[in-house]
Amino acid sequence: MGWFNRKKDIKKELMNEGFSIADINTFLTSIGFSGGDISADKLYSATYYACMDIRCKAISTLPLKVMKSSNQGVEKADDHYLYQLLKRRPNPYVSTVDFLYSTEFQKLEYGNAYIYAPVVRGKVAGLYLLNSERMQIIIDDAGIIGKTNAIWYQYIDRNGKEYIFNYNEIIHLKNFTKDGLVGTPAKKYLAETIQNEQYATKFINNYWANGVQGRAVLQYTNNMDTSSVEKMRTKWEQLTSGVKNAGRIIPVALGYEIKEFNPKLVDSQFFELQGLTIKNIANAFGVKMHQLNDLNSSTYSNIETQNRAFLSDTLQHEIVQYELEMDWKLLTVNELKQGYFLNFNLDSLLRADLKTRYEAYGIGIEKGFDTPNEVRALEGKKALAGGDRLIFNGNVIPLEQAGQQYTNGGV
Repeated sequence: MGWFNRKKDIKKELMNEGFSIADINTFLTSIGFSGGDISADKLYSATYYACMDIRCKAISTLPLKVMKSSNQGVEKADDHYLYQLLKRRPNPYVSTVDFLYSTEFQKLEYGNAYIYAPVVRGKVAGLYLLNSERMQIIIDDAGIIGKTNAIWYQYIDRNGKEYIFNYNEIIHLKNFTKDGLVGTPAKKYLAETIQNEQYATKFINNYWANGVQGRAVLQYTNNMDTSSVEKMRTKWEQLTSGVKNAGRIIPVALGYEIKEFNPKLVDSQFFELQGLTIKNIANAFGVKMHQLNDLNSSTYSNIETQNRAFLSDTLQHEIVQYELEMDWKLLTVNELKQGYFLNFNLDSLLRADLKTRYEAYGIGIEKGFDTPNEVRALEGKKALAGGDRLIFNGNVIPLEQAGQQYTNGGV
């Protein structure tokens, strides 16, 4: 079948096909309004982007490492060939931070992120992020391509070339999946809410742009024709409209009276409506309000708790999805049996204040399950001679020896 004839050239042809940070930056320039109608294909609001940015940065700044579990415990497998590839540079063009940021961005924006992992001589040669908009999932229920009910990925590059990937060749990360096969974009669930916020923002911009005085009724006692009324209206708008006229004294001729005729934004609970919209968007992304600089219900003491809640309620599921999918697609069956696995280090998210950390370190050393040098490594300090020994409180004894000091003449 012709689909597979160019298999060896796929890596070379697709290495520049990924969704780069530059592409994201270009896409994000569509955030603002140009004064025309609101377009549904934009990022819709600063709140939406802020939540996207928080989620992407949270994932991209977590160290991704190869680990190995054995009877002696769990340790870093820094001698594994994937270790440096995942830690520093998945491919020659992007760092791990940029790669993971782009991956999470596509997952949230398009519902799916696809990573191609070419294998050369039995080893993964790199990770390449493909454009989600050009990918289609094929379920071969008739067995036309291969095995019946197999899953394939059809990719069309920017030049119109078609590629068919086996299920095991693509790392597929999903957002809001209903069937476990295809993800759903976050914006699909937020479209109506975000559109309402856009109209609200545009209304406020127009409100202040047209004049800080708002609408008013100019009462007069003279009889004036239509042309004179329009001239008077134009004159008053010139005197009262715009930021430059804010706070200025307005001369009013005898026989004229100005009365404000303007529904207050606060009276119609407009700002409260906007706040609700922001909360709806934040909730859809699992972002806590204090992360959006809304500290109305936050205190210094509970922000750390909320940060932990962000990890457990929001990121934990995403992190496990990354780890399980990459375990299965990047490691061989033999490596999995040997205890190798991929792991995101969560220490940076769980890092407490200095006093709390030092108290916890003291407990770990005193109880004999941390060495001083292990603690120093966590704080980025150099190991010291003799610091690799476990220290234990001499007053603690095994349970089965309790009371022996009394039978042997102890006091």
